[in-house]
Amino acid sequence: MKYEDVGRAACRFMIVPIAQHLFMIETSTWK
Repeated sequence: MKYEDVGRAACRFMIVPIAQHLFMIETSTWK
């Protein structure tokens, strides 16, 4: 793996939990 691929994967792993967390907050506020 290249260093860029590692950084890209790290960003993806960081973004997914944050996006899910924000999505849960938005859905909870809508209800």
